[in-house]
Amino acid sequence: MTKNWLTGYKLVFKEHGKMLSLTFEKGEGLEYKIGKITKPKKGWGPMAVFDTKKNVKFFCSIYRWSGANVRLLKVEYTPSRLNFLRKIIRGNSFVSTHSPTGTLFAKEVKPIKVERRNNHANKMSRM
Repeated sequence: MTKNWLTGYKLVFKEHGKMLSLTFEKGEGLEYKIGKITKPKKGWGPMAVFDTKKNVKFFCSIYRWSGANVRLLKVEYTPSRLNFLRKIIRGNSFVSTHSPTGTLFAKEVKPIKVERRNNHANKMSRM
């Protein structure tokens, strides 16, 4: 069966030579590698991607995601049937019901290329 790959965008941090998903809890991000499929950790999922660069720009302006370590990846992803973010800790499920404008949900993500390195907040405004 052929996978239904769609195109989107993923913001990541580059730390110690690795591209890691943005997360508010340090050490809980997934690692992304160009050309390699990434899936959620057990008990997590789906993963969030953005539909357009315009919505990435809006997210970055609201949450002030910028800096030398922030990268924008162009990705292929397979859509998830779930439309919320979820994490299970010690048997308890935590669900995020609010997602930024343009958020899509993926069961797997494959980065195609690094679109932009964001050294300064004003560079993100030129996406």
